[in-house]
Amino acid sequence: MRSRFFSSFIVAIRLSLGFVMFIAGMSKLFHDDFPGLFSPVWLTEELSKYGLEYLGEFIAWSQVVTGLLLMTQRFATLGAIFLMPLLLNIFMVTLSLGIHFYQRGTLNLALNTSAIVAAFLVLNILLLLYDYHKLKFVFCEGDDYLRTRKIWRKNSLADSLVIFGIGLVLAAPFLFSINKLYAYLMVIAGIAICSLPLFQKKRKRTMAGAINS
Repeated sequence: MRSRFFSSFIVAIRLSLGFVMFIAGMSKLFHDDFPGLFSPVWLTEELSKYGLEYLGEFIAWSQVVTGLLLMTQRFATLGAIFLMPLLLNIFMVTLSLGIHFYQRGTLNLALNTSAIVAAFLVLNILLLLYDYHKLKFVFCEGDDYLRTRKIWRKNSLADSLVIFGIGLVLAAPFLFSINKLYAYLMVIAGIAICSLPLFQKKRKRTMAGAINS
């Protein structure tokens, strides 16, 4: 049986990785007008020199979606799956740059970044192992048993709220060039709506504990 401490530790990892990815992506989409962490906000502009500006946009949107999926908890397993190839690509790029521009006795930011990403990879692997019971069917050779199974969700309303909240956040960057304030408010509203199922679940647990006591 999973201990409450370990479950809380997994939630903390999800929130931490999700927050880092979300902030990193939004800082790019908001053109350096959003608090940035871990990822260079100038990535899209730098890649545009090589005709790869759409790759930079894709990375930014991927970081935002992955971060939101992890933070909402309801779709955290999907977020952990998305995060794996994203981190692997970032790791290989920073590692390659670090090795290519390595000079003895000098600070190498790319290598330092690759070490940080490697730590993120270890944490993400832990998330995937935690959700192994949800993913183990990928290793099955046949799908006869899976064909008879239906997707089962406890609370479709909570799922809808999370999806709607994510949609608001993803719409905010399109509003940024028109009105920055409204764009920020839309992000805040989207995150708040995504958080509603978490508070609802916590409230139910508190009420159940009070009744049992």
